[in-house]
Parts: sequence; C-alpha cells; structure tokens
Amino acid sequence: MSYKLQGYKDVWKSVGANSKIIFSKLPYGEYTLKVRKKTGFGKDDFVELTFPFVVDKRYYQTTWFLALLLSAILLVIRLVFNWRLSSVKKRREQLKQEVNRKTLEYQKLSEKLKKNVNKLEKISSAQEESIRIRREMTSIYAHDIRGPLHFIKHIADKTAENLNKIESDKLKDYLDAIKESSEGVFAQTDKMFNWNRVQDEDMPVQLKEFNVKETIEDETYIFLNHAKEKNVRIQYKIDPEMQLFTEEDLFRIVINNLVQNAIKYTTDGTITISGLRGHYCSTLIVKDTGTGIHEEQLEKLNHGLYSSIPGTNAETGKAFGLRMVKDILTRLNAKLQIESELEIGTSMKIVFNDDIYVD
Repeated sequence: MSYKLQGYKDVWKSVGANSKIIFSKLPYGEYTLKVRKKTGFGKDDFVELTFPFVVDKRYYQTTWFLALLLSAILLVIRLVFNWRLSSVKKRREQLKQEVNRKTLEYQKLSEKLKKNVNKLEKISSAQEESIRIRREMTSIYAHDIRGPLHFIKHIADKTAENLNKIESDKLKDYLDAIKESSEGVFAQTDKMFNWNRVQDEDMPVQLKEFNVKETIEDETYIFLNHAKEKNVRIQYKIDPEMQLFTEEDLFRIVINNLVQNAIKYTTDGTITISGLRGHYCSTLIVKDTGTGIHEEQLEKLNHGLYSSIPGTNAETGKAFGLRMVKDILTRLNAKLQIESELEIGTSMKIVFNDDIYVD
C-alpha cells in the first residue's frame, strides 16, 4: 500500500508497518490524500482512494494577529522615541558642560607645556649637541601637540555655537574626537617627559621585574589597526615566563619605537618579535620583512649618524626615534644591534646584560 499528498509532495510513498499515515506542520491550504493498493500483477493494477481536506491558518498567520502585532510595535516605537527625546535633551546639557570642562583642561595643559618648553630652553649643558637635540625635540613635540589642541578648540567652538541644532549622535562624534585628540596630546606629553628622563643622568632608573611577553603585547596593541591597514601581521615568539628586571616605562618606549619603525617600512609583510633567554644575557629581536636598509645607511646608523627615510606609505619623521632608543638602552645597560638587507628586511636586536636579567 502506498500514498501521496497532492499540494505538498507529489510523490508516492509506502505506508509503514503500523498502517498509519501521519503529517506534521503542514502549511495552511487545500490538500488531497491519495491511497492505493496493488490488485494484480499488471503495472497499473491498483485500487485508489482519495481524501480531500483543508489545513486552516495558524493563529499567528491570521490578519487579526498581524494587525495586533503591528500595533504593539508602533506603540513600542512611540515609547522609545519619547524616551530618546528626553535623553537627548539631558545629554546635550551634559555634553555642553563636558566640552567646557575639557576646553579649560586643555588650556591649562597648553600653559603647562609652554612653561616646560621655557624651562627646557633655560637648561645649561656643557654638551652643545645635547642642547641642540633637546631644542629640536621640544619643537617637534610642541608642533605635534599644537595640531590636536587646535582641533579640540575648533570642535569646542563649533559645538558651542550650534549646540541646539546638533543631533545627539553628532555631539557624541564631537566628544569622541575630543577624547581621541586629548589622548594624542597626553601621549606626546608622556613621550617628552620620558625623553627628558633619559637625558637627565641624575634621574635614577626605577628597576622592577615584569613579564616580557605581556608587556610587549600590551605596548604593541595600539599598532594593530595601523599594521592591518598596511597588511602587516605582528607575531610573537616569546616564552610566556620570560622576565626582565629593568625600568618598564623606558623598556616600553624602546619597544614602541622599534615596532612603529618596523611598520613604517613594511607593507604586505610580517613583523616578528622574539625573546631569547640565556645564562648571562637575554635578547629581544624585532624583525620585519620590509624594504630593508641600504648598506651605506646601515653603516651610518651603526656609527650614530641618523637620518630619516620616508616609509612605504610616504610616512615622514625626524629620525629621533632610533637615537632615543639607543640613549635609553645605554641607561638600561643594554645594546642595540642592527642587521638589514635591501628588499629582505631589518632585524633590531636588543641584548640585555645579566645584571638586569632575571631567569
């Protein structure tokens, strides 16, 4: 005995051993169940019965239910709109106060930076080269800070003038822009502070033990998006248990500059940061597959003659990063070794002596 359901699956199927035909979850509509049984040996020797039937719509497919659902959705939208409108008014006032407070903070920060610049200009030093470098560094940082501060002032003025006309989402964008610029100002100020610490030989090194892999991953996290834009992959080959006993803040500056420099001269490649432990020293290597350094330029670098070369995306710089790295490593009783080959890549190797290494 076999059956088929016209309007659903027009295929003959055998009836099971229990002689039951069961359908579940049929869509609503009209169907015809046909059942046939073999009556002879001929190809068409069948007796056939037909059972027409109708499956009604489920409640959630009915017009009244859909209308009720639509009404509920419109009601929720209305309530959310009213709540959102109230929140926007309250948020506008909060943002206005926040913009005024941030503007005042940035003005104080600008005044503080100006005082620091004046102090730096009054520093007397027996080494004329050191004085020249400090003045150039101060000029660079002041220039880098001036841009974000000018942008913050522009956003603050624009927000204050059009506060009642600006939508809440736009106000949030403005506040995010202010936050991003302020973080940039803070970062530049922090770099200038650390640079001055390196130059001040009377400032003691603050030693502490820290995990190398965790510190490097944390410091390079900010470069992941920049690396992704240049299709550069940063990978780590460092023992998770590797420790160093040195000043962590200065160590972070070294890693920051070396990784940033590797990204600058690499496109569609890889940057590998390796850590090796030994009995008398430990070694960190930042190796890239970038453009590499010409032999003459490499020789100048190894002799302390620094000059800036545009990056693969025409990035520019003042060549102070590597100079700062070498000065910091001198304070940390470590050495920098540079190996490079054109179109192959560059390897920056840092060797820490055993008196600052913790096994």
